[in-house]
Amino acid sequence: MEETVGFREKQIKRWKEIMTLLQQEGFLTVEQLAERLDVSLATIRRDLTALDEDKAIIRTRGGAKARIIETEEPSMKSKALQNSEQKEIVARYAASLIKDGDFVCMDSGSTTYQIIQYITAQNLTVVTNGVYHVQALIEKGISTFMVGGEVKEKTCATVGSKTLEQLDNFNFDIAFVGANGVSLQAGFTTHEVNEAEVKRKILDRSSQKYILADSTKLNHQYFISFYPLNGAIMITEKRIEFDYSKCKVLIVSEAAEAVK
Repeated sequence: MEETVGFREKQIKRWKEIMTLLQQEGFLTVEQLAERLDVSLATIRRDLTALDEDKAIIRTRGGAKARIIETEEPSMKSKALQNSEQKEIVARYAASLIKDGDFVCMDSGSTTYQIIQYITAQNLTVVTNGVYHVQALIEKGISTFMVGGEVKEKTCATVGSKTLEQLDNFNFDIAFVGANGVSLQAGFTTHEVNEAEVKRKILDRSSQKYILADSTKLNHQYFISFYPLNGAIMITEKRIEFDYSKCKVLIVSEAAEAVK
């Protein structure tokens, strides 16, 4: 198990370095990447294939180039101020899906944070990787468990191998994660590899899977794909120009009623 975790950590570190180099240089050959990262050509080829499948880079003949995407990761506080009305509509409906006695998981996103104030169900246990979420849940009198790991400075989220190991112990009734972007090409996306891993793990460990994405997130794509469009139910608040037939979706009104 330790060898597997160590291998995964090295792989993720290498992927980050590859994406950073490609953002800086635009294009690099397999040979150039192998030399800079001091690994074999075969390892780089496998890495590039995996990153291309995740829509994080563009694989080309003999190398790879950067994908022109949005990359800046906002802080938790700044995200909370963005599109707050839309997020509240989505969060209010999401809270209504939680039933008495549910075992719930929510990630560290700003929209999942909004869910907490609207929870009315009783006898819950909520697991989260969000530092801000823990305080709000405790103040609400909800039984709370926080998974450990490295705490990210901007988002105050725990991430990394320890976080994933702990999540593997749980079987959730219902889970909610946020998406930074949603695109037909890449599915649900986020800024950073470690957070993508946590989101994916949370959804995989849950019977009911919901991804919260207000309408401003649609038709935007970020570094890392974490879930396919048809893999979970997306909750959004307004119909815009987007091919909804490619995903499972609930479009909710201000009255927190699903209209689709």
